[in-house]
Amino acid sequence: MAKQSPSDVVEVDGSADFLPGAKILLVSTDEPAGPSSTPLLKTTAGGGSAGVMKWGPSNANPQQIISLANQSPEILALIDFYHTSLYGKGLYYEVYDGLDSKGKHTWKRGFDPEVEDWIAFNKLNTYFLESVIDFAWFYHSFPELIKNKRGDKIAQITAQEASFCRFGFQNKQGYSDKIYINANWPNATADDPLTIPVTAVDPYNLYQVQFVSSLKDSKFIYPINFPTPGKVLYQDAMWHSIFPSGWFDISRLIPILKKALMQFTMTIKYVIEVPQQFWERQAEDRGKKWSDMLPGEKKSLKREVNKEMNDFLTGADNAGKSFVTTFGFDVQKGVKIPGVTVTALDDKIKDGKWIEDGKEAGGHFIRGFGIPVPLIGPISSGDMGGGSGSDARVHENIFNNRLTSRRERLLEPLNFIAEYNGWRARMPGFRFQVEQFVLDTLDVNHSTSNTAPSPKNE
Repeated sequence: MAKQSPSDVVEVDGSADFLPGAKILLVSTDEPAGPSSTPLLKTTAGGGSAGVMKWGPSNANPQQIISLANQSPEILALIDFYHTSLYGKGLYYEVYDGLDSKGKHTWKRGFDPEVEDWIAFNKLNTYFLESVIDFAWFYHSFPELIKNKRGDKIAQITAQEASFCRFGFQNKQGYSDKIYINANWPNATADDPLTIPVTAVDPYNLYQVQFVSSLKDSKFIYPINFPTPGKVLYQDAMWHSIFPSGWFDISRLIPILKKALMQFTMTIKYVIEVPQQFWERQAEDRGKKWSDMLPGEKKSLKREVNKEMNDFLTGADNAGKSFVTTFGFDVQKGVKIPGVTVTALDDKIKDGKWIEDGKEAGGHFIRGFGIPVPLIGPISSGDMGGGSGSDARVHENIFNNRLTSRRERLLEPLNFIAEYNGWRARMPGFRFQVEQFVLDTLDVNHSTSNTAPSPKNE
């Protein structure tokens, strides 16, 4: 009988598999008859770029998103609010605590020396914050997990920058088993000396523990995302619709136009129209003939008259003065000969031009993130606000609960580690959780209140 390779999987009697490398006999009575189906993208039709799957048409989608978002203080503030809400108060873990008096399953906060040391060593909340920020920007996160030297525990978890990661080509099973890391995308390739290839696990693999245990590589990436319609590998965050919708371009134009108004219109309060005959009369008043004056003399005369007009039209001492001018009349033609005309310009900034457009664009940004308006406050300085404090409290609690599905995706790698490291076997029901913000009314838990928070306030 031929010697089995440690990487071989040996089927035993059709109901069990023997993994020689991991020395595991896997027995399952309800094992699926085959893997789930994953569609394949046509890499030969432009989907791939030098060994990697393109993230966007030019393989620069995350870089472009970052560049555009950094042009909008509103978008940056909304991303900050979103990822801060997603992060909550950070991570904790809990264990199963049995049934309560009503027969409901309960959990309690856990404390285990091994887990506490592992959390401290990994600075877990720092990892989680980095992962959450990438998730808020792109609906993607690329945690890198590293086994210990024996390979029986996950010793470390770090977050690779999402914009630096690209999926390799899909294999026959439909998932990419390589992630290529390079800080220079899109100006890089899979075989670039600066590119770091890392094995990727399939999040849908039912036998992740056995697969990772048999991996020869000591490190791997557990890619996570939030699924969106029509996407196989790279997802589009909901708020990315801001850019193709045109509202981002509108919001970006408004400050440019207002700046131009401030520079070129607001500082010009009057337009003075002067006919040619005016300068001839000014020269005559000074005992000169306009046609005989040299160019330099004409220029000096204009400056002198301009200063007189400026002094008359500006300054607190001249407020309320009247400006009187005369004009001639052509008897033959029956028309007046224009004199000096002073026209006051409207203050477009004071009129609030484009404020409503800016508010509308800001409203679309907020809806793009799915954030309730009362949590953001007034969109512009002219608004009264988003509602009462009670409105904000209720919307905050609802919004936090709506983030549950996102948090569950972010916690997948950590709960996989709990499984791989044996914590779940040792502490039944062990699971990582995100501690959420829960807002109550001011009298709850206040020194003037002797009652504990009621369930309806939690």
